Amino acid sequence: MDQCATLTAVSSFEGTGTVDQADVRRHHLRLVLGLVRDGSSVSRGDIVERTGLTKTTVTSLVAQLQQLGVVREAGTRGSSSRGRPARLLEVNSTHATSLVVEVNVDRVALSTFDLGGALLTEDVRNLEQAPSPGQVVEQVTDAIASLRRRPARLTGAALAVPAMLDAATGTVRWGPHLGWQEVPLAAMVRAASRSGDTPVVVDRLVNFSATAEHAVAPEPGRDILLIYGDIGMGGCYLSDGRIIRGAHGLAGEVAHMLLDPDGPVHDCGRRGCAAAFVGLGPLVRDAGLGGGRIGGDGATSPELLELVAVRARAGDAVVRHHLDQQGRWLARVVTTLLHVTNPSELLLGGHFTTLAPLFWEAFSIELELRALPQHLESCDVRISGLGADSVRRGAQQVLADRYLAAL
Repeated sequence: MDQCATLTAVSSFEGTGTVDQADVRRHHLRLVLGLVRDGSSVSRGDIVERTGLTKTTVTSLVAQLQQLGVVREAGTRGSSSRGRPARLLEVNSTHATSLVVEVNVDRVALSTFDLGGALLTEDVRNLEQAPSPGQVVEQVTDAIASLRRRPARLTGAALAVPAMLDAATGTVRWGPHLGWQEVPLAAMVRAASRSGDTPVVVDRLVNFSATAEHAVAPEPGRDILLIYGDIGMGGCYLSDGRIIRGAHGLAGEVAHMLLDPDGPVHDCGRRGCAAAFVGLGPLVRDAGLGGGRIGGDGATSPELLELVAVRARAGDAVVRHHLDQQGRWLARVVTTLLHVTNPSELLLGGHFTTLAPLFWEAFSIELELRALPQHLESCDVRISGLGADSVRRGAQQVLADRYLAAL
């Protein structure tokens, strides 16, 4: 992340009424944390120089973070004839920890981060079949109990799931890949872990990924349409930094857009859904990789993603054919969404960061053919630079922002 550019963009809101002043300060607190974390030796003067904020503002922000125990001093940098040695700062990694859990058909991945966003631990558990809600709750509860035994505070737990859900209540409405329906996941975690005072956030994989994308450069007026590739696919639209969730929180389900009423049956039971054509699952099925399935007696999705890339680069004609076909189908999905949302940016993320370069030519040709030029010329179409890390980074961001919001 370009912290300087981000801080400058955020600070430019001040006094305009576009963003609440408390929001501006929280942005500054979080981004100063990022500078402290990313710099091997950063001082208050360095922060002033890199952000353009006043010395008084930076002094106040650092003092607040020190008072809370989030940032601490870590020695000095040599003196000079011009003044005293610069006092260096570092994130107090023992202060607070966030738990991020990614749930998918073939795995549950648990990660912990310090408040500055540095990855502390990672535990990926591959599964032979999709996990039940009870299994996930048990694993999360065990992780929360372990974190509570440590001196660091627990900022919260964020669970990312590939499903339709009510993010306000943390209820999974329907996850056809997982076989879940009307699962009050957040409430189950709170009850099992007795964490009534610990935030538990449940959201879609793609929504957390979109949060991370926006955090790279949170300028006003930035509208992002993110298409996220996984075993299937998902979508999220952010307008001016806000996720558009719809009247009942179900917006963004591009996986169920109808592409062909006579097409293959999707996990939802309907024919011709976009996710029956596009995503790692359909690619594995159509190209006959890994036994034609993900998880169980087949390979895991990361293994299959790597296999696809290796085969495609080696010139495997079958894999190349099905990749190009996915690119064309994806372009048709994107065309409709571009015409409806008119974003400033279209990003392909998740597994598409690996797959899209392999089908980019077919995708681009189809998109040029299908989309209105007025929509294309005003939209930056590109592959995300965040990669597979975006979901957990976005989830950690949400927990850190909530923590800072309570300061």
